[in-house]
Amino acid sequence: NARQLGIGLMDFATDNDGKLPDADKWCDAIAQAVVIPALFASPLDPFTLDLINDGEKASSYAFNAALSNKSLDDINGRTVLLFETNLGWNGSGGLKQAQQHLEDNFVNELVVVFVDGSSALVPANELPDLRWNP
Repeated sequence: NARQLGIGLMDFATDNDGKLPDADKWCDAIAQAVVIPALFASPLDPFTLDLINDGEKASSYAFNAALSNKSLDDINGRTVLLFETNLGWNGSGGLKQAQQHLEDNFVNELVVVFVDGSSALVPANELPDLRWNP
């Protein structure tokens, strides 16, 4: 699901002079292009899926706030674009929020999508080694 949302963000940038959306409006920016609202829910997050199925806006993923309104031409492809966390609809943040999610949910790894379109399940100890700034 995260990878599909990443594709939605890349499509948004393509349609907007190569620029990514505002970090605090990223879900709104791609919601119409995401045909299946359940894509905003991680398969490991039944609570968020229930909210979506009840017609509420919810997301299991956050946008890397450091990329707000940035041009794709100015971002290294291995930069984190999206990451799994429970910051809600239009949630954004960075390494601190990703680490807090792991701690709060007693998990050892989380899904990360990179600007180059790839995705990975990243162990907690490797999160600080990822590129969080463009």
